[in-house]
Parts: sequence; C-alpha cells; structure tokens
Amino acid sequence: RTVDDRLEQIAGFADATYDFNEKLSVAAGVRYFDYKKTTGAQVIIPNYVAGNVRLPYSELKGKEHGTLLKFSANYKFNRDLMIYALATQGYRPGGVNQTLGLPSYASTYESDKLWNYEAGVKSSWFDRKLIVNLDVFQMDWSNLQISASYQGAFGFITNTPSKVRIRGVEWDTSLFPVDGLTLRYSGSYTSA
Repeated sequence: RTVDDRLEQIAGFADATYDFNEKLSVAAGVRYFDYKKTTGAQVIIPNYVAGNVRLPYSELKGKEHGTLLKFSANYKFNRDLMIYALATQGYRPGGVNQTLGLPSYASTYESDKLWNYEAGVKSSWFDRKLIVNLDVFQMDWSNLQISASYQGAFGFITNTPSKVRIRGVEWDTSLFPVDGLTLRYSGSYTSA
C-alpha cells in the first residue's frame, strides 16, 4: 500500500508582561493555531489473511483551529526569594489513523486539551550557597488521545470521554559547600 500524509499548520502568538513595581509582575499570552491534516492511501497488493482487499486511492481530512491561553504572576520579596503562579493551556492535534480495516468511526481522532496550573517558590540561602526550588501542579486533561485495538489485532488512536487529573509536587536543591563542589538533590511525586 501507499500512504500520503500531509499536515499544514500555521500559528501566531502574542505575549505581554506588566511590572506593577519592582516586586510584582503579571503576564498574559494567547496563541492561535490552525491545522489541516490530509491522509490518502491505497492498497496495491491485498493481504487476504489480514482481510485487506485491493482498494483505490482515497483521502480522509481533518482540521481544527482555536486559541490557547497563558497567565502568570510572580512576586519577588527580595533577590533571594520569589513566589509564582501560572495557568496555561495545551493541546495535541487530532489526526487520521492509517490502519487498514478499521470501521469508519475509528478513522479519525480529535485533538486533546489540557489546563496546567502551577504555583511555586524559588529561593537561595546563605549567600547563595543553597538554592531551593519547589512547586505544586495540577493538570486537567480532556478528550484524551489513547491507543486502542480493533478485533485484537489493529491498533489505532481514539479519544476517551473520561477526564484525567494529574497532581504533583516537584523540588530541586543545589548546595555549594566549597569551591568546585556542587551537590544536587531533586525529585517529584505525581498522582494521576
């Protein structure tokens, strides 16, 4: 078989930051996207064992456009301590499954979307000999793209109506006890 897969995508964004004073800054941004996906295929040599017959060239198309938003703020208590918070949107484009033999409802899938919320602190101590950063986050994911199978043999991507929530905490520390020696400790805990 032959497959012709084309993706056309355009995007534009704008981002602005406003400093209320030396301590408080806020930012907002927007991103516009527009994509078109075209997948064409034909089966030249059939595989009767897998149930595929010779098929003429045909195309499936998908398209979507929209906007994604971003908001953030940070407050600097002094040069060694800052807190911040942000909320951002993300997405993955939908598409066309190239697996032969799928029913029509499984031929395409939609984009999935998420909102990410995060708050944290960045700090340094003891004349910057110790750096400690910590954040907590939550992601709310909808229309999630997942892998599925058809008749136990053919894999494809589809969307689930279930919503996903991911929460966690991340940290990283750096210690500079003497010149030439750096000790680092970082980690995260995630509940999804």
